[in-house]
Amino acid sequence: MLVTALFMPVDATLNGSYFMVRSGGRTLITMFTDCGLLWLVQCLGAYLLSRYTDIGIIALFTLVEAGMLVKVAVSLWIIAKGSWARSIVAENA
Repeated sequence: MLVTALFMPVDATLNGSYFMVRSGGRTLITMFTDCGLLWLVQCLGAYLLSRYTDIGIIALFTLVEAGMLVKVAVSLWIIAKGSWARSIVAENA
């Protein structure tokens, strides 16, 4: 519970950026940052750490949760770039 509590600000930032990009109409980017990075970073990392290292379960869980930092960095980069927002209103009325 302590590890989860320590990563709550990261989780809150990730949720906020997820819904911001999704509300901009970029569903494929949203899917990649949420699902793609989950499988590529966290699940793959958990598998590799559990199979090829002898670290304890708390350290393993902490490292897997730290994988959320990659998702936050990518999400904030997408938001800072500004390409996430689509205009759905036509210019020529």
